[in-house]
Amino acid sequence: DVSGHVIKSERLNARRNVVSEEHEIVESILDSLGSTVRGPGDVLQRAAHGLRKLGYRRVLFCLVDPKEEKIKGALDVSDDPTVDIAGMTEYSLKNPKRDIQPWVVSTGAPRTVTNPQQDSLVNQIVVQAARLRAFAVIPILNHQDRAIGTIHVEREDHAVPQDDEIQDLVHFGRGLAVALEQSEKENLLQSTLDRIEDPILIVDALTRPRYANRVAAELLQLPPGWQGKAQAPSIAEPGKHRQLSEGLRRALQGARNNSHLEGLGVDSGYLGLCVADCVLDSERQVVGAFAHVRSEERRVGKECRSR
Repeated sequence: DVSGHVIKSERLNARRNVVSEEHEIVESILDSLGSTVRGPGDVLQRAAHGLRKLGYRRVLFCLVDPKEEKIKGALDVSDDPTVDIAGMTEYSLKNPKRDIQPWVVSTGAPRTVTNPQQDSLVNQIVVQAARLRAFAVIPILNHQDRAIGTIHVEREDHAVPQDDEIQDLVHFGRGLAVALEQSEKENLLQSTLDRIEDPILIVDALTRPRYANRVAAELLQLPPGWQGKAQAPSIAEPGKHRQLSEGLRRALQGARNNSHLEGLGVDSGYLGLCVADCVLDSERQVVGAFAHVRSEERRVGKECRSR
């Protein structure tokens, strides 16, 4: 049957296009981590708006809390901004049968709901408030196949999400898990480095700033946090940060070095000891350098107080 073959071919092509779009959403998030995407909240915003463009009237993300005791609503993006299901969602993981959210986390399996009014795992208060119709909840599985959250989707045409659609979203969820866990690591790292009172700067092989903690950003007039390759000029531009640049250049040649700085960025009176070293990739190739500047004034002050 020619017409049947054409329909099947069109459906296959449509599915391939959707899978490609879902892959692009995840790749875009991963590429932006540390720059325009700075934490799990940004990851979910990007993912939600990307999925909405693929024909979903509602995208709800829920995440397992850091203590792994609860599943909580994190972001609800829908056609009706007056209803926030995320704010209505918080369940203990000790009772998986209390709601569909802990059930999906516990089983690690997706669940399709054809008639929310008759499903014992669906909160009827939410059903009425959001006027829920057919939907699916998909686990966000990490590399250990543990659910770190869920994705609730409702189609614009109110149709029941199909099996192949569900499997594609499971795959999307795995990519999203990578982005969420990576953003969490970067958040922890950046928060820790920002608590350090010394300037810390990381540059790439072309001496372009790729990371500046809070203190370094203030002194060097750089954006704080991680930056993309094209976001900042070389730190070694003529007339800028001469002593710091020299230490970084030597580090990029593989030489760990110490140097005394007189003036740093906007603080002409800054006195510090700069330790610079190279950054290696997995194949032991130099891909960048870092500088850690210890304020000599602060160190002297501490020594005086200890006496």
